[in-house]
Amino acid sequence: MGRQMTWKKNRKMTIQLLSVSTTFLIFNVGYFVLALGEFVWDPNFGADLMVWFLSVNVCAPQLVFPFLCLGTMPNLKQKLKALIFWRRFVVVEPHDARSTLRLANKSTRVGTNMPA
Repeated sequence: MGRQMTWKKNRKMTIQLLSVSTTFLIFNVGYFVLALGEFVWDPNFGADLMVWFLSVNVCAPQLVFPFLCLGTMPNLKQKLKALIFWRRFVVVEPHDARSTLRLANKSTRVGTNMPA
């Protein structure tokens, strides 16, 4: 008790809460307007649009939420740049078989000098 809430500790949670709440309101504002129109004016107000708004409201928020949560990850921009611009350069150079054999012989000689 007596703990002080610090913005630094709760910033990520606050941003996620605000983004989820804003997404909910954005996707449901059309439905709210149609429901208010049915309640206040005409029971058939926007009946054809109501089906469309309900179908969008079922699918769209679940598709948007993962991207909202990704936006709150620290250093996400740097990680994505590193992932996208990561390139593997293949360098073709001449191969000298004699130097490979010399290296192989040196490694076997070192192994035979070891006491058993």
